[in-house]
Amino acid sequence: MDVKELKKLLLDRLYLELQLFKDATLQQEKEEIYKSSYKIETFTNIYEILLEGAGQLKERTVRRLILILSAHGNLLFQEKRFPGCHYRRLH
Repeated sequence: MDVKELKKLLLDRLYLELQLFKDATLQQEKEEIYKSSYKIETFTNIYEILLEGAGQLKERTVRRLILILSAHGNLLFQEKRFPGCHYRRLH
């Protein structure tokens, strides 16, 4: 696979992960969704930052991100994996 195809694969996987997060969130009660509004906004912002920056990533980095996502499922959108992490650190 060339770099362009790898980046497309990464973007597709990130989109899938975001959709899985959204689906899981929407299965919660309305009150829980409302309480999770900050988390929803933060995770959406993380996705957007990764989406915008994917074009600038080197092939090695793209391959590693794909490997991480494949091995750990929705790692990027699991709040408990990154306690206290703020999405601005990704910029």
